[in-house]
Amino acid sequence: MKKTDKEWVGYWLKRYLQEYMPIARNLSRNTITSYRDALHQLLEYAATRGCSIDSLRVEEITDTLICDFLSYLESAKCCSIQTRNQRLAAIHSFAKYVATSEPQYVYWFYKLKSIPVKRNIPREINGRTVPRIMYLEKDEMKALLDAPDRKTEQGSRDYALLMFLYNTGVRASEAASLTIGNLETGSSGQVSKVTIYGKGNKTRVCPLWESTVKLLLPFIDRSKDENLFLNRYNEPITRFGIYEMVSRHAAKASLVMPSIASKNVSPHIIRQYVEFYNMGSK
Repeated sequence: MKKTDKEWVGYWLKRYLQEYMPIARNLSRNTITSYRDALHQLLEYAATRGCSIDSLRVEEITDTLICDFLSYLESAKCCSIQTRNQRLAAIHSFAKYVATSEPQYVYWFYKLKSIPVKRNIPREINGRTVPRIMYLEKDEMKALLDAPDRKTEQGSRDYALLMFLYNTGVRASEAASLTIGNLETGSSGQVSKVTIYGKGNKTRVCPLWESTVKLLLPFIDRSKDENLFLNRYNEPITRFGIYEMVSRHAAKASLVMPSIASKNVSPHIIRQYVEFYNMGSK
């Protein structure tokens, strides 16, 4: 290893993703993939700003670049505040690893760490300031579900995942970790429910609508230990990927339902919608 190797982002990315996260931290594949995707997005953005990915130096990843990247996610990619904050968390984690491994980058990390998470702007109701809570109306949810182009394979996958979220109200992390083996059959021998592994290793069983099962069937003729939901590259979709998918279709839905444009639509908002309407069956 050359002494100058530590100047390059690529050197640290390889160690971070291949050694630190899976071995030192023993993190799950989904978590590693999520952080990898977030950092990959940052590098792609850096390239649009004239940075050379092959020879990108650590100190070229400046606080200004990251702030511009986060603004880009919200404005151009229509990502929610939560998605924006998740990307920032991945960047902070990577920067902390670099600074911990190589003290010369401590001040660099300090500047990046000073970039704060973004909070929803509070609003005033009856003279009281309360947090702004985003929610979807029924017609807005319908517009979101109608957004994917079901004539394409990717559109069909996205629609199946949106319907699954709408049916079950699961968290994005829970949907990302599901395997085909989590699907269960009923007395008829057909898939009728799914076992969800939630926070604290708690499990719950959610019934599936016939319409949801019909959408999932084309994608489950695989090994039971494979992930249920895949991305466009036929790799397990990540929590970040699910947030991006929802944001992308929300942006499309806003063209026919303009009220959606003012809301940071996310899997969490869908979960709130399901809980509000207490949709246990259809």
